[in-house]
Amino acid sequence: MSDSGSSVYLMRRLSQSMLRLAFLWHSRFTLPDMLNNWQDGLRGALTLLADKWSVRVFAPYGEAQATVNGLGITMTPGAESCLQACKDWKPDVVLCWGSIDRPLHARVRELGVPTALCFAGGSPSHANRENFDLIFVETDYHLPFFEGCNVRKAFGINTDLFRPTEWQRPHFLGVLPAAFAAYKRYDLFARAMGKDGLAVGQVQTQPDGSVFEAEVCHEVCLREGVTVIPRLVPYYLMPYIFGMAKTAVLTSTTYGGCDRTVLEALACEKPVVACKDNQKLKILLNGLLPMAEPDPKELRRVAEEVAVTADRKGLRQYVVDNFSHYIYARQLREGIESIV
Repeated sequence: MSDSGSSVYLMRRLSQSMLRLAFLWHSRFTLPDMLNNWQDGLRGALTLLADKWSVRVFAPYGEAQATVNGLGITMTPGAESCLQACKDWKPDVVLCWGSIDRPLHARVRELGVPTALCFAGGSPSHANRENFDLIFVETDYHLPFFEGCNVRKAFGINTDLFRPTEWQRPHFLGVLPAAFAAYKRYDLFARAMGKDGLAVGQVQTQPDGSVFEAEVCHEVCLREGVTVIPRLVPYYLMPYIFGMAKTAVLTSTTYGGCDRTVLEALACEKPVVACKDNQKLKILLNGLLPMAEPDPKELRRVAEEVAVTADRKGLRQYVVDNFSHYIYARQLREGIESIV
């Protein structure tokens, strides 16, 4: 088929709402994880896209076939079989997620269709970025790193899932739901909150399986009297976790992010206390709430202040108006249509 013929064919597919979108996900999620725990904004957005397009997830860990909320899921044992299964499905376009350096991203051009990446951390200058026709970033923070690339913003959370739990009475001043890793600065959180703090997060490991400073993070929390839940909490339970505290105190560095967490907390009507040196959270909060210096006394002072003064309904409305999964789906759709 000629190039012009291919374009006409794809435009006809688009107009007939039949575009086939493959989501190639180099994730360690098992099928139960995908069915039970994967309920973030990206899944919400893909589910909305599946109302008009055919969307299938391909992942290289396990061996299974399933359909959930309109999303097809194909899991194969390894990268080679994952790429082959994706190729056999004959997608019109491939969307990836994560850092640029993931092994599947080095071979995505083998699929022979337009490609896009939802960039979610790591080095923005890795050679694999040449394998993508479009890169989605979450905030303005990353735009300068992709100068010269075809780049758009696309980001959001599932605002149908993240909602306030009106019936809960908070037991803590602040909660920090984040991986137990040094760049989340649990030492700051622990010294600021003490027994008034709740820390929730999984042990984060290196690619070789070694522990990623988790003992240090746990120890500083326990030593300061912080209540610790050392596990990955499913998304559907997170509104209840936020409901246990008056505020969300996000001490992460810029590298550590907490990009989704800040929006999830706001959608649950929880005021967020973030550090002024976290450039990503400064962009996402956009002056909505006061930020604190990365100092324990300052963090606690601001937490006590916003726990009383914040316009909680307004916090949620800000996320609904700017970062819902409905908006995320529209941003992804417009970007994907621009490259096919």
